[in-house]
Amino acid sequence: MLGVLSIAILIQHRMNGKPTDVDLARKILNLLIGFMFPVSLWAIYAHFTFESLLPNTLAAKQAQGQNGLGRPFFQRLTVEWMPLWGKSFEILPFVNLWWIVVLIGLADALLQNRRWLILTGWIALYILGYILLNVAAYWWYQLPILFVLNLFFGLGIVKVVEILIRHIKPRRFSLSISIIFVLVFVWVLAKPTLDHMLTYQGDVRGESYLALCRWFREHTNSSESIAFIEIGYLGYYTDNRIIDLAGLVLPDIVPYIAKGDFSWGFWQYQPDYYVYLPDFDWALASIRADPRFDLQYQPVATLPGPGNTDFVIYRRRTLGSLIFMVVLQN
Repeated sequence: MLGVLSIAILIQHRMNGKPTDVDLARKILNLLIGFMFPVSLWAIYAHFTFESLLPNTLAAKQAQGQNGLGRPFFQRLTVEWMPLWGKSFEILPFVNLWWIVVLIGLADALLQNRRWLILTGWIALYILGYILLNVAAYWWYQLPILFVLNLFFGLGIVKVVEILIRHIKPRRFSLSISIIFVLVFVWVLAKPTLDHMLTYQGDVRGESYLALCRWFREHTNSSESIAFIEIGYLGYYTDNRIIDLAGLVLPDIVPYIAKGDFSWGFWQYQPDYYVYLPDFDWALASIRADPRFDLQYQPVATLPGPGNTDFVIYRRRTLGSLIFMVVLQN
């Protein structure tokens, strides 16, 4: 968005011809300050928390796209996400009033309200960028696109109202129809969100993950490390060192993830604790299947998981128990 707005300012400066270079520099500087304020706050927090300004997200997500376990962005966008947009407006299998109003808004932007086209430029670059990056797509990647399309949905409603008022007489009748049209369409658009807001109980995983964090705070030392693949809660609510098996904060793991090997990081860092959840067997099943695992790790706790499965916490065996296991096996 910073790039798109900067280009727009440069084009406006060239077309206008009146402002000086000082005015151009001032506009660009104001824009940079606006963007840098939240980025700087994050950078300060990240430096002291993670010892790096940015997580290794891009490389990790590209690795997930390369190993074939994650679906590519464009495929999920066109096959999975777009058919669901505006579903509540579908009156026939191939007639969706939400898409029709969005297209009316886009047409109005092309013909009259051309300032709105900066939003289409932003989204076009956004989509192109994710396609070229070849990352594994997560469901929230669709949200900026959907947000902009809903803005065009609003512009389309405005255009439809203008048409109704212009062509339907008497004026009171056209205003009544317009008010009903707006109320119905806004209500249909807002109802799923309102229903979700009224029934939302927070992250469904939250209670189980917080209980997991409490266990580690109560039973471990902060110097001991924990390995897991979904590290958000653990990283925030514990003081332990986190071994991120997804590679977001451990760049050296990423080349192995690109080959589909999520276990390399585990054996490389040999954490003090390992959190096992069957939901992630698609990536981590080979860790427990390795003969070394039962020899070096033992289960110490089982906690309710976020779904129908439980967390199993494994602790690395002490030297004495490890020698005993070796003797027992021999």
